Amino acid sequence: MKGNDSMILTIDQLRTLVCGVCNFSEEDGWLASYHFTNEQIEAFKPDDFYYVRAHHSSGISLRVRTDSPRIAFDYKLLRRCSADSIDVFADDVPVMMFRLKDAPDEGRIDCTLPEGSKTVTVYFPLDNQMLVKDLELDGEWKPARSRTKVLWIGDSITQGYGPLLAGYSYANIANRRLHWDITVQGIGGVRYDERYAMPIDGYTPDKIVVSLGTNGCGSADNVPRAETFFAAMDKLYPGIPMLVITPIWRMGGWEGIVADNPKVLEICAKYPNITTVDGFALVPHVDTMFIDGLHPNTLGCTYYGENLAKEIRRLKF
Repeated sequence: MKGNDSMILTIDQLRTLVCGVCNFSEEDGWLASYHFTNEQIEAFKPDDFYYVRAHHSSGISLRVRTDSPRIAFDYKLLRRCSADSIDVFADDVPVMMFRLKDAPDEGRIDCTLPEGSKTVTVYFPLDNQMLVKDLELDGEWKPARSRTKVLWIGDSITQGYGPLLAGYSYANIANRRLHWDITVQGIGGVRYDERYAMPIDGYTPDKIVVSLGTNGCGSADNVPRAETFFAAMDKLYPGIPMLVITPIWRMGGWEGIVADNPKVLEICAKYPNITTVDGFALVPHVDTMFIDGLHPNTLGCTYYGENLAKEIRRLKF
């Protein structure tokens, strides 16, 4: 698309730039993007904690190739939880980190960009829902999409609670090395859950990443739930390559992880399409890596994402 002067994109044009989305809705001129299907969101409705987070914008980003010297857009925040950020990157380098603490529910972001052609990524908040409209560019632009579609399933760590910076969830960090088109389905507190094994209309991933098991580790039903989950995923996505990350180290309660891991790995070994990664090897076992002893902070997520990307490349997954 070309625009010698300032251009405000239509809703339909804006849709072409948004990544990591299962469906959209338009609300009074605002574009709402969802990383779960309507059916999945309804399935999580009995638990309000899950239901709110199923609406959040975790893993959603806006990606555009442009020579514009700036990018601007209106935002609206709903279902606010922890105060993370809206981050703007140019060619994988941060150029703006807009902290949401004390930010109004509605506002406009206007970000100066480096000169020349570049790929701009706007990372949506991890623990809030963000709607957008009136995205403005002052130059040529086109969508910047990756070809490899990856469904990324997990709990609060995958959702991105901990770094409090949208661009620094471990999934987003890893993906800056892997260049996948990721759909992140992470919800805080979730265990192995069949609600993840629900079809996404018009979408079949090329690969799947699963990072579950820390919630409920050591409980009597954890391994049976894992067995049911992987059977359901295999039925829905037979033969699709799946990477299973066992839980990372935590400051307390890791004994349950150690007890359950061999049994979960035994389940995974039944499926020839599953490759496993040792989560304990990804984040250093140091308390300063964590915001609360469980969730990696920005430093911990950086180790997690970078080490995971290296391991994925080593495994040629």
